[in-house]
Amino acid sequence: MQDKNEYNTTDPSTLLRLKRQEAAAMLSLVRSVTPDSSRDEIIDRVLNTIRQLLGVEKLLLVLRDASGLQIARNYNFDPPALQDLPDLLMVKGITTVQSPEQGFPFHIRAEYIIPLGSDKDRPDSWILIADFAESEAETMNDLIFIETVGSFMQITLERIRLYEEKQEQDRIQNELDVAARIQQESLPSDFDLIHELDIYGRCIAHSKVAGDFYDIILLSDEEIFICIADAAGKGIAAAMLVANLQANLRALIETDAGFYLYIHRLHQVIARLTRNEKFVTLFLAKINIVKREIEYVNAGHNPPFMVRPNGEVHELTKGCIPLGILPIETYEVGFAHFGPGDLLFTYSDGVVEQENARGELLGSDRVKTLLVGGRESDTMDIIAQVLSLLKTHSEGVPNSDDVSMLAVRFKENS
Repeated sequence: MQDKNEYNTTDPSTLLRLKRQEAAAMLSLVRSVTPDSSRDEIIDRVLNTIRQLLGVEKLLLVLRDASGLQIARNYNFDPPALQDLPDLLMVKGITTVQSPEQGFPFHIRAEYIIPLGSDKDRPDSWILIADFAESEAETMNDLIFIETVGSFMQITLERIRLYEEKQEQDRIQNELDVAARIQQESLPSDFDLIHELDIYGRCIAHSKVAGDFYDIILLSDEEIFICIADAAGKGIAAAMLVANLQANLRALIETDAGFYLYIHRLHQVIARLTRNEKFVTLFLAKINIVKREIEYVNAGHNPPFMVRPNGEVHELTKGCIPLGILPIETYEVGFAHFGPGDLLFTYSDGVVEQENARGELLGSDRVKTLLVGGRESDTMDIIAQVLSLLKTHSEGVPNSDDVSMLAVRFKENS
């Protein structure tokens, strides 16, 4: 600690010694910062330097973070109430405390307020001090030094915050990568399940993970379930919801309980998970090869297209409201017959609601026209054509939603 009133001198050698002392303290602070330094370590080193070098008896540090203003350190001041801290927001530069209108700094008998931060109009922290200097020269020098080392502290804290934020973003990104890989692996990749059916599907997430899914569940050599679903929203929450839905659906189908139980149980699962605040649209169908029949329920989903070899298109609409919000009081099971060459095309709303640069939606009619024109193509090629149509229509506008498609063609020898 320096002697009191040492700055109240004009002796060059004394002033030089004092400045060297301050420079050495500043250099020591800079050297003490390592990549592993924590926020608390930086604060303590800076404030201890101020208190020991300048003999500051009372010091209060107030920081601004995402949650608001908080008292980071308090040495010997009466602690102010948290609701009084906003009194500091009007302080833009080093300020003498001398009026009751200045709020709590006056009432706790602070002498000076030193705001810190790169934006002078919106400081990130404030140091309040009292009982530290005995002359005007010493006071002015100490205030400048406190502002200097305080600014160093604030810059270092900001770097730590950005570093920690980057680490957290990297961690989240890694977790999203894993989640995306798991989600993709949960989607069917083997489409050669029944010889009489040509099946192919794609799911393209708007972000890393999708709130859409499709599934194919083989029951026997003669029967197969297909499903496509779309949870309201995007991202992690929607992906978790459809993952739960997919697992429950597979478990239910193994019971062979019938569409009524499938729909009501899935509704209950979604309602419980989301507390009736989210919904899921779903198209679920059982295809019987021998009967050449599709039994289905459309729970508020975009109606799939049944495209006939002669170009006729029928939409599969029968079912019920979306799952998860309102009680399902009535529902209807739909039936459709198929023959050789027929195409069943299911999709999520991310396909037809894709916008272009002028805000125009792709719409279902253009998809329907493409399906009619390419009705003799295999399912992989059909989905590739739809994706190409999406790309052309979007004119470079990114996908606004998840995009999922599942197509089934009934072969000529079915």
